Amino acid sequence: MTFMRDRITLRQLRLLLVLNEARTASAAAQRLCISQPAVSKARAEIEAAIGAPIFVRRGKQTEATPLGQRLVEAARKILGELEAASEDFVLMQGGVVGTVHIGLRSIAAQPVVAKALTRFKAQYPHVTIKLLDQPVPTLLDRLAKNEISFVVAAMEQPELHPEFERVQVLADSTVVIGHPAHPLAREKHLDWPELLDQPWCLVARGSPPRSYFDAMIIERRLSYPTDVIEVNSFLMAVTIVQDSQYLTLVRHTTGQQLMRKSLVKVLCAPQLAGRERVDLIWNTEAPMAPSASLLHRFLLDTTANEHGEAEAAMISSAVAAACR
Repeated sequence: MTFMRDRITLRQLRLLLVLNEARTASAAAQRLCISQPAVSKARAEIEAAIGAPIFVRRGKQTEATPLGQRLVEAARKILGELEAASEDFVLMQGGVVGTVHIGLRSIAAQPVVAKALTRFKAQYPHVTIKLLDQPVPTLLDRLAKNEISFVVAAMEQPELHPEFERVQVLADSTVVIGHPAHPLAREKHLDWPELLDQPWCLVARGSPPRSYFDAMIIERRLSYPTDVIEVNSFLMAVTIVQDSQYLTLVRHTTGQQLMRKSLVKVLCAPQLAGRERVDLIWNTEAPMAPSASLLHRFLLDTTANEHGEAEAAMISSAVAAACR
């Protein structure tokens, strides 16, 4: 639109985004390494150019007006397009470079993500990859703001923003693990009453494995374990299991990875209901830089191969034995 094109500069759009995030002129000035009066002056220039306020004061902070929020959204798209175009130019000049920011919030997906990243870096060594481990709502908010390229996360909410696209990359079940020398490690058939008599190290309520475990006990009207250590991370639970006779719950993918390294033993426990869904999510309204687009494809290809290997393993298990 000619009205906006003739009045707003790229420098002002960048400042607009920073001011919207920082919420105060002083914080924005620090991020931009300029003076606070310079920030205030630039804001005044934008508001004078469009003839309306774009921020209003709420206590000690500023908040975008509806018009300001619309301008912020437009600024993200414009600057995102320019960043993608810059990478396109470098790509045309003879190489893939850039930085890709990925949100990762799933222990179960870490092995497949690691495999995709190492394969990608072997082919494109000059691309920098930054993994961000933050709560899922924070990652999705940053995805909406075009601050990250895509998110790999365990998803519980069935609905996302209309502009988000997602594909399931993993559906992981839950297994019981113990020390390789645990008294039950060699048993080929275990039942829940026998397992619940053992000492347990459980991640605090709220994680999918713990939810499936608690639901099973309630549904079958079983007695809860009396010897329990409750922790806040799977890493701590696994550490305790490696140095004791305690049992814990992990995702199947994690359990198999630990068992291949002889760190734990996956016990032949009855299957818990429920499978944790892990999705690859991206913003269809935001331009994806060439390096991010390539990595996105690597992740999809790697997960597809993993599914094929998993199906082959299931067939082999059925032909051979479920537990060895």
